Amino acid sequence: MAVAGAGASARIYGILVELTDTLGPDFDVSGYLDRFCSLCAELLDVTATAVFLAGGPRGIDLAALHGEQARTLMRHELDDVSGPAFDCHHTGRPAGCDDFAAPALPWPTLGPVAAACGIAAEYAVPMRWREETVGVLALLSASPGAITDDRVSLATSMASAAASGLLHHRDRAWQTELALGLRTALEDAVPVEQAKGILAERLSIGVAESLVLLSEYAWAQFRSVPAVAADVVAGRLDIAKEPLLTRLGIPEADRGAHRASVVLEAEPTAPRAARGFVASVLRSWGLTEYADTACLLTSELVTNAVRHGRGPVGLRIGRGHYETVVEVRDHGKDEVRRSRGPTADTETGRGLAIVELLADRWGVVPGDTGKTVWFALSNADPQAL
Repeated sequence: MAVAGAGASARIYGILVELTDTLGPDFDVSGYLDRFCSLCAELLDVTATAVFLAGGPRGIDLAALHGEQARTLMRHELDDVSGPAFDCHHTGRPAGCDDFAAPALPWPTLGPVAAACGIAAEYAVPMRWREETVGVLALLSASPGAITDDRVSLATSMASAAASGLLHHRDRAWQTELALGLRTALEDAVPVEQAKGILAERLSIGVAESLVLLSEYAWAQFRSVPAVAADVVAGRLDIAKEPLLTRLGIPEADRGAHRASVVLEAEPTAPRAARGFVASVLRSWGLTEYADTACLLTSELVTNAVRHGRGPVGLRIGRGHYETVVEVRDHGKDEVRRSRGPTADTETGRGLAIVELLADRWGVVPGDTGKTVWFALSNADPQAL
């Protein structure tokens, strides 16, 4: 219920102060955002609230929610990359819908989903402090109608206070991490440089190429480069004797973490080898319902990496509670290319159009030494995992 009466101003003032107080040693971002959503629902007298933070492949991502009935609607906005929250994010100005049942909405698929969730209206305001925007606050109501000016003003003030608090916490965290990072970087640099020299001498390769080898091995094993370098220097690991760069070795699936990886040479046979690897891993995890789709999409990504990137090609699979993610990494700097269509060659990729069509999600992550292209497939029965 909205705050009213003589104590309203004091209550609101106290909450605004609370939202900016984020510098304590026990500050927790997740708990803070949950509390923020709850306070917004209480003071603004709405059915549900949601916070989207800037970042991720869509530009914003759902970070907190108050009112479970709105979760499906918010997820739909994310999947569709459209709705009042996205309009607010793109324009930097408040955006909303007074009635999702109205005809000719700018978001054609949103109305039926909102009705099914019991949500009739949505209003979104940017979470901005000074010139920096950190996300979007969405207010959802079970009743249609425009939001009043006083609630718009209060929502804007609360969103600004939360943005200020998050930015102050970020700046403090950056200062702490910078000091720790500089100290750690100095400590980590020594074994990395030593390992580069060891590999360069042992394999008769350049120092730059030995760093690529270290990076690929670490990526494939889900480890950090300094940790792998320390093992090389201590004699616990001889990468020169590892078969990762010369043949496809099907590793034993890590059933506890549900992840597996391999590194392939950038050769014409790589797509076929990648399909065999993915099929074997998914079979060992009991995920046979979309093995064919995963193999097809992996083949397309590996084909692109071989044709347009620079080897070696890293392939990694990770299974989460709700989805399985496949990543393909190469050292090419070119943008991801789309093929015009299939050819008679069975190893020729049909491009990212088929990835867009069949994957639930996909994206590209650029890096300092190349890029990673990934796709995700939803698990059919996450409760069984």
